[in-house]
Amino acid sequence: MIILALDTASAEGGVALFDRDHCLASLVLSTPSGHVAALPDAVSRCLDEAGLTPAQVDLIAVTIGPGSFSGVRIALGFAKGWHLARGTPVKGLTTLEVQAFATDMADGFVVPIQDARRGELFAAVYRFTIWEPIAEVLVEPGLWSPADFLDHLHALSETGILGTDTGIQSFCLTGNGVSLLSAVEGGEGQNSISSISTTVVQQTENSLLSALAVLAGMRFEREGGESPDQLVPLYIRKSEAESNREKRLEAEAVEQAEKRPKR
Repeated sequence: MIILALDTASAEGGVALFDRDHCLASLVLSTPSGHVAALPDAVSRCLDEAGLTPAQVDLIAVTIGPGSFSGVRIALGFAKGWHLARGTPVKGLTTLEVQAFATDMADGFVVPIQDARRGELFAAVYRFTIWEPIAEVLVEPGLWSPADFLDHLHALSETGILGTDTGIQSFCLTGNGVSLLSAVEGGEGQNSISSISTTVVQQTENSLLSALAVLAGMRFEREGGESPDQLVPLYIRKSEAESNREKRLEAEAVEQAEKRPKR
């Protein structure tokens, strides 16, 4: 199965072609602001390097977010256009589940953490077992403050899952948001990362592309692909423009209310 992996949700982003888990060609997109212009050329260059034509691509694997608001839409739009033009099936995966899979954890708990800017982070918790290579989602992808997510990890380490008495002994942390947890100081009544048993796995864009292709192939064989209507970005947090618009409307509503005559 020839898989075209597309990622423009992360800071770097990249394109790669795989024959299942064997990389045929890859390119890292090192300028986030230029993803929309660089993506088509990068795909063409990878096809040329691999000696393949677009018709030979069996599956498109694409990250759907969370990540850069504009970046997420670029790869998704390209994947949808390719599907509509050629009928190639598409499998969308969240950036967090791809990061978790890229750790190669065979049995344990993985916590992918992305810097969401504004002092916040995107995070989730996954459990891998030796008999199931596709992880179980324990904590859905969400937006957290570093202190609140650290408290949540402490709760999991103490009480375990679904209120059981067995706590999670160790977490594998990965992603560019790990440093945000380390920056939380453990003052009085406040948890710290040093009081939890953790290991940290560093990743590259190429390792994420490989994980994206392999996991998408596995999920596609089990679940099939998604239609264009099903391929929607996972933003989690509203864009700055949306937030500003809501604040403006709220301020206008307050102003109008204050102008109403009092009875």
